[in-house]
Amino acid sequence: MKVTTEAAILGVGFMILAYQIVLLRLRDDKILAECKADYKFLHTEIDLLRETSAAATESRNLNESPFTCSDNWCKATSRKYFLFPKGVVIGTSNRECDYGNSILSVDRDGSNCPSGDGSVTFGVKSEATQEFASVTGGYNNTASAPYASVTGGSSNDAMGRHSSVSGGHSSKATQEFASVTGGYNNTASAPYASVTGGSNNDAMGRYSSVSGGHSNVAFGIDSSVSGGVSNNARNKYTSVSGGDSNHAVGISSSVAGGYYNDASGSGATVNGGSQNKADGRYSTVSGGLRNCKQRSNVFSVDIHETRCSSDGGSLMVGVDDKYRR
Repeated sequence: MKVTTEAAILGVGFMILAYQIVLLRLRDDKILAECKADYKFLHTEIDLLRETSAAATESRNLNESPFTCSDNWCKATSRKYFLFPKGVVIGTSNRECDYGNSILSVDRDGSNCPSGDGSVTFGVKSEATQEFASVTGGYNNTASAPYASVTGGSSNDAMGRHSSVSGGHSSKATQEFASVTGGYNNTASAPYASVTGGSNNDAMGRYSSVSGGHSNVAFGIDSSVSGGVSNNARNKYTSVSGGDSNHAVGISSSVAGGYYNDASGSGATVNGGSQNKADGRYSTVSGGLRNCKQRSNVFSVDIHETRCSSDGGSLMVGVDDKYRR
């Protein structure tokens, strides 16, 4: 059988076409297999999303919610606990605050910052920067040590560990367990020191205290100033009860009141009057003007001036020098 050129070309064309059809079929089978695998994966994901959505819907079912809401108010209807591991901010968040964990803040304008873990801030411009520190009210207050607290007032700072400022303005408790109850510009600057009130007072000695008044300082350990103006309890166990510009300098010395009195001896006492000095050990001036006791165990009651006893155990009562013994 003779094969023409045209028939040969046509036969080769058919062979090429058949080969391409076979290749196309093989490729389509591969694509089809891939599509089936993708479909199966997507179907599985869709089923998982449906299950998750159903669980979420069930958990948010209002019929099982612990709250009932009416007129923009919601209240708890059952005794349940609510857990917020990171914390709760009521009001407005502070974008500049690095919030701690387990914090609580009531913040009207976004100015509070409870950056310590377990810290609490209320009020305005309140900062609790260390763990378990708290500011529970007031304006511009800071609790900057662990367990420190400021209850209220303005511009107060609890800086010592376990320290506290209860109120007032511009007061500081700078050491551990130090406390300021109130007043203006008061400072408790030693461990366990306390200032109760007044203004510009400073408890500087360990366990020292200033109860009130103005510009009083308790320097010594266990020293105290109860009130008055510009009084100083300078040594340990000293006390000034009141008056103006009185100084208890000797160990365990005391000034009860008056003006510009000085108890310099150990255990010395000035009970009142003006410009009196008890310099001797355990000496006493009960009152008067410009009395001076230089030796031990001296007692004086003088109503005038320029009385300075140098002998132990003497007693002076008089109005001028001729009565001196």
